[in-house]
Amino acid sequence: MILSPFLAWTSTIGISLSLFDAVRTALADPSLIATAFQIDFLAGIGQIFVILAFFLLIIGGITAFFNGVKGGGLGILAMFLHLFNILAVYNLLQGTAAGFSFTDLFSFLGIGYYLAWIASIIAIIGGLVFKKETRTTVVYTPPPPP
Repeated sequence: MILSPFLAWTSTIGISLSLFDAVRTALADPSLIATAFQIDFLAGIGQIFVILAFFLLIIGGITAFFNGVKGGGLGILAMFLHLFNILAVYNLLQGTAAGFSFTDLFSFLGIGYYLAWIASIIAIIGGLVFKKETRTTVVYTPPPPP
């Protein structure tokens, strides 16, 4: 889950863009977020959700080392935030690209997107199946004297 933001999230022929690249670009020039809000409100919210998804995936990956269910839950939350961004992009492209369908949008997603989903689900399953054993201490009490 920690590695997925640094792998390719969108990939076409010869171009790969990671979630880290998108966050770095958005944070380097905050006017891009303001411009996205001017183009479409959903696009501006999508930019903010991309930044939140990046940090939630990193925090979720670290948390999954200690508590798989909570870390996986943070990863799933991050992926739903990013899914909202995908729907915002689809909303923008639907009006501009003729014949653009929802399945075409998922053909551009790279390995980082799918790895984040898989890692989050595995962290939740691992946290539920392999719970940490709690040790019980048995206190030995000697028998009473005769």
